[in-house]
Amino acid sequence: SVQPDQSISVCPAGWRLPTGQATTGEFTLLNNAINGGSTSTDQGLRENWLAMRAGQLTGGGTLSGQGHSSWLWSSNVSTSLNSVSFFHSDFDGVVPVSVQNKGMGLAVRCVAEPVLVMQEVTLDNCPLERTLAADARDGRTYWIRRIPNTRQGGGDLCWMETNLAYAGGGDNRFGDVMPIGTTPGTLTAGTSAPGILIPGVTGVGQVCGGDNAAASFGRGCFWEPLGSNPTTYPQQPSTSTAGTGQFGLLYNWCAAMGGQTACEPGWVADPAVNICPAGWRLPTGQSTTGEFAILNNTINAGNLSSDIGLRINWLGQYGGNFLNGSFSNQSFVGGGFWSSSAGTSVTFMALWFAPSFLDPALSMGMGTGLAVRCVRE
Repeated sequence: SVQPDQSISVCPAGWRLPTGQATTGEFTLLNNAINGGSTSTDQGLRENWLAMRAGQLTGGGTLSGQGHSSWLWSSNVSTSLNSVSFFHSDFDGVVPVSVQNKGMGLAVRCVAEPVLVMQEVTLDNCPLERTLAADARDGRTYWIRRIPNTRQGGGDLCWMETNLAYAGGGDNRFGDVMPIGTTPGTLTAGTSAPGILIPGVTGVGQVCGGDNAAASFGRGCFWEPLGSNPTTYPQQPSTSTAGTGQFGLLYNWCAAMGGQTACEPGWVADPAVNICPAGWRLPTGQSTTGEFAILNNTINAGNLSSDIGLRINWLGQYGGNFLNGSFSNQSFVGGGFWSSSAGTSVTFMALWFAPSFLDPALSMGMGTGLAVRCVRE
């Protein structure tokens, strides 16, 4: 009667088999919801969900019941090690929970937990518990959570808890304003393929090379560090301090701010234009009143000599940085996140963190590649 690992199944990533307990299982709840709980007919299921009856393959290798009956596996083992609970429907009724030999061939219907859409998240519906949300632009998903008392000037913010990995390949639905292209003022790729480390500013990376020199910041560029693992479904719990987490992409400040057409020293940025999903923005970065500083005060007790509170409760992974053609500080060494706040004409404020050092308002050159975590107010 040992239960299997229900996160492993034939279903697509992020999906699973329904549960099959007698009264609380998802097949029972489904039958209650769309078939009125009836066990004498499957008409409601047939009209609203079932649609076809696939039959079964018996242990003797015989197909039966096609067009007349349907059997569907659940993920629950019954009291007998040789049988598993399953769902059965036919013209004469429904059995939401029964048992069947594991060697039988039955159909599968997968389920997935509802996923929020980033562009539809508001502060009011942002969950207090860490929850998965999808970026409508490209379908990649991120953990988000409402963290109380972290907004500049007072109030809560909804924070991303996974590094952004948007590469401009989506269709910019929901009013996203970040321009995409290959000319100055737009986002430009810094790699030719996922996981390819850029050895310098030549070849594929040359188009972004000028952004690491004081003379030119005209392009919004991003780079993908080796092992960054951007994914459409972050691994549970999507945290790592050993180089296996979702590092996301690294962006220069122009890219983080949406590839605005100025992107030059002394340019005054519009904080409403950024790489974040519509409705989201970069956090503010002033040394004592910025949202990174307030976040550190709230969940890391304001500690500047250790990021342990952030690492356990929010940070999750070290994305490192990209500077002068080289990646550094990936894995357990450190990382940084861009804010929307300017320092000087060529530097901008960022949260920088490492096991023994934290600065919520470190001045960084705008050509540096850093990670992005967006907020929603």
